[in-house]
Amino acid sequence: SILARERPDLVGLQEVTRWTVAPHHADGSPGPETVLVDFLPALVEAMNVAGCAYDVHVVSKSFSGAMPVLGNEWLSVAGANVTLVRRGIEVTDEASATFAESLQLVTGIEGLSFPIVRGRSRVAVRVDVAPVRFVNAHTETGDREPLGAQRD
Repeated sequence: SILARERPDLVGLQEVTRWTVAPHHADGSPGPETVLVDFLPALVEAMNVAGCAYDVHVVSKSFSGAMPVLGNEWLSVAGANVTLVRRGIEVTDEASATFAESLQLVTGIEGLSFPIVRGRSRVAVRVDVAPVRFVNAHTETGDREPLGAQRD
């Protein structure tokens, strides 16, 4: 992969998703989840296998939602923006925040919409002797109104 070949010190990822299914009981409470795919640990493990280990820093949740798919089973998806730091790089500080404006993603199902939260994070590191501040910002591209507010 390009990450294993280039070995960047810092990597900003957006919309890293996790898909699960779970039964819902008659009272509406969810049962135990079954993870279908979780891309973050899959990527971290693949990088370890490739001999280029990264540590996960600043996981900022950006969206989640669920809907019934079969009988009492619900399919859920959750996404996050993530910063990876190559193992051995000294992290001196990290923080994240969400933008006040967000997009409501409307589905074709009556009453079902998902908030899409956008935000930014930063990781301060020391590379050799130089301090570096890395920013991972994810603004809304699908709607001009939230995008304008997020830029200001």
